[in-house]
Amino acid sequence: MDIEDFYDQVMSEVRDQTGPSNPNNTYQFPDEVFTHIVLEQMVDSGLAHEDPEIARYDAKLGRSRLLLSGYSISDDGDELDLYVTIFENNEELTAIPDRDVLRQAEGCIRFLEAATGEKLSNIRSDTSVYPLVRYLETRFDEIEKIRITVVTNLRAKSRSYKARPINEKVVQLEVMDFQRFFNHTID
Repeated sequence: MDIEDFYDQVMSEVRDQTGPSNPNNTYQFPDEVFTHIVLEQMVDSGLAHEDPEIARYDAKLGRSRLLLSGYSISDDGDELDLYVTIFENNEELTAIPDRDVLRQAEGCIRFLEAATGEKLSNIRSDTSVYPLVRYLETRFDEIEKIRITVVTNLRAKSRSYKARPINEKVVQLEVMDFQRFFNHTID
C-alpha cells in the first residue's frame, strides 16, 4: 500500500467514526478520531505510553491560546507526553509549513505553563483535561521527561525541533506527521 492509499483509508475511517451514521461515536470531532487512531499506533509501536487520553482543549488565557489534544503518563509517573493535533479535512495529502507546526506546539507549551503555574486551578472538574491539570499541579516536580508531539494528517518538513526549557524542565518537541505515521504503521 502506498501513502496515498493509506491516507484515503485513514480519512475514510475518520469520516465513518464521526458521521451521523455511527451511533456509537466515542468522539465528536474528526481531529479527536484522528488523534485516537494515531495514538493507538504509537502505543503499538512503543512510541507512546499505554492508555493515552484524548483530551481536547482549546481556550484563551489572557492573550494566549492554550491547546491540547491528548496526553499519556508513564506507569511510574516520571514521563509525560502531551499531544496537540493539526487536522485538515483534505482530499489529498498536503504539506504543512514548519511555522504552523511550531504555532500549534506553542499552544501546547502555553497549556503546560498555565497548568504548572496554577493558572488553571479553577478549571471545571467535568473537562477532559481536569485530571491532567490536577496531576501537573501536584506532581510536576516528580516528572523527569516531558515530550510534546504535534500529530498531523499533513506532511511536515521537520520532525523534531529544539528542546525548550519550561519551569526548570527540558521539554522535547516532536512531530508525528502523516509520513512518519505511515512509516510506523506499514513497517
